[in-house]
Amino acid sequence: MALILLMIPVSAAGRISLKAGDEFSVYGEDSKKVAEILGMSEAELNEYTRQNNIVYLAVNEDNTKQIRLTVAATAFSESTGNLSLLSDSEIKELIPDITGDSAIKGEITENDSQKFVVSRVSSEDSGGGYTLARYFTVAGNNEYILSFYTSEGVPEDYIESVFESLDSDDFYTEKDKSPYSYIVIGALVLLCAGALFIIYTIIRDLTVKRRHGAPEAAPDDFDDFFNPPEDE
Repeated sequence: MALILLMIPVSAAGRISLKAGDEFSVYGEDSKKVAEILGMSEAELNEYTRQNNIVYLAVNEDNTKQIRLTVAATAFSESTGNLSLLSDSEIKELIPDITGDSAIKGEITENDSQKFVVSRVSSEDSGGGYTLARYFTVAGNNEYILSFYTSEGVPEDYIESVFESLDSDDFYTEKDKSPYSYIVIGALVLLCAGALFIIYTIIRDLTVKRRHGAPEAAPDDFDDFFNPPEDE
């Protein structure tokens, strides 16, 4: 299993790590082999990855499986910051903006605490049919797209483990959750409990008045509490 650590100078993107299986040749680790499999020269491969913001590329020997990771700053990613800061309902509304295709029906998934939109489509080119699975997210004001190209009839069981291995310094984690949210929730609980106790005390006192010789005072007092007299 090859572990690749990528230092990506893309709009200040943080360190990225990704693991591919031993069946893959990885660009940057064995670029010459990757170029040969793809039928390109190393110079052409370098230019192709640069123009397409590809920071990770891995292919198997017979080119029936490809893994690509692109990282780039877009208007959407810069305005969003991190996809994990949005609710699931907000993300669902933004899926066309995230995927760039209104016809794609994506689903929401997570890698640790970082949210992704995943889509799967089947297509065909000169090499035959294939399935394209893509995982979209936004982190550190950059758009991350992890793509898996799998030839028709080839098992896709490698995808999940590679996706789970993806990590970045920009990704949202549990420690990023603000402790103030829990403080606010606790304060609201205490406030509600205090209000209920006050109401209970008032009702109890009025009930006691009615039982001990002031039967007419209780209704007036109770009414005055909810409907105080206007200032003259």
